[in-house]
Amino acid sequence: MKRSAILGIVLLFVAITSCDKGIVFQQVSDFPNGKWSFQDIKYFEANISDTLNPHLLLVDLRNTTAYEYSNMWLFITQINPDGTSQTDTVDCPLALPSGKWLGKSAGDGLDNLVLFRKDYIFPSPGVYTYKVQHGMRSDTLSDVRSVGIRIQKGY
Repeated sequence: MKRSAILGIVLLFVAITSCDKGIVFQQVSDFPNGKWSFQDIKYFEANISDTLNPHLLLVDLRNTTAYEYSNMWLFITQINPDGTSQTDTVDCPLALPSGKWLGKSAGDGLDNLVLFRKDYIFPSPGVYTYKVQHGMRSDTLSDVRSVGIRIQKGY
């Protein structure tokens, strides 16, 4: 990965995490044993009323420093109120090529917010369902504490 791309990711992370204003929805689901199976799909329901302003859609990942990979691939499906859906394949960088972990740390835990849609305008008001499933080659990931969805106003 080029240095400019890595710098861009880091700067975007800092910009997003430094401002918690405008959060429209935020929910996380924990993995009590720190293991996330491919079959364990997490669901989040967000009731959205603002269809005029752009939003940032982010995934909230919490892992430990014992997590064996430098990234995590996710399949995130958005199911709209009318039943239509679209799936994003999202690469979530968790460490730099040097091995330095990204995200906010507390002890051996790391918290990362990864943007998967920018300036998204919801097509209609209603309940949007998000299905989140990991897309890694290992069936079960260890040292993953939680995954979640955050929607915030995109200033």
